[in-house]
Amino acid sequence: MPAYSLNVPVPADVARLASGLAAECRTAEPRERHTLVLKRLGEAEDYRRLIGQVRELLDGTGPIPARVEGVDVFEAPPSGRAPVAYLDVDSPGLMAVHERCC
Repeated sequence: MPAYSLNVPVPADVARLASGLAAECRTAEPRERHTLVLKRLGEAEDYRRLIGQVRELLDGTGPIPARVEGVDVFEAPPSGRAPVAYLDVDSPGLMAVHERCC
């Protein structure tokens, strides 16, 4: 059964920063599209129902301010090849949405 997550887009300047960092790392496999994982939703047999629940939960949520505070690395990510570089993001609004999804 596939696992799903709720991802949010990142601003263009953050995507450029991430692409630039990946270009400097010789072993990196840059992603086609940079996103921020907001919440891992787990496994679901009925993907459409899960999407409907998440959309209902987030209905009316507008843009949320966030600040990138640094860069760090997952040495042992839960899936895929290691290491995975990530941006350390500070955002009480994103944390509130994450809690709502919990």
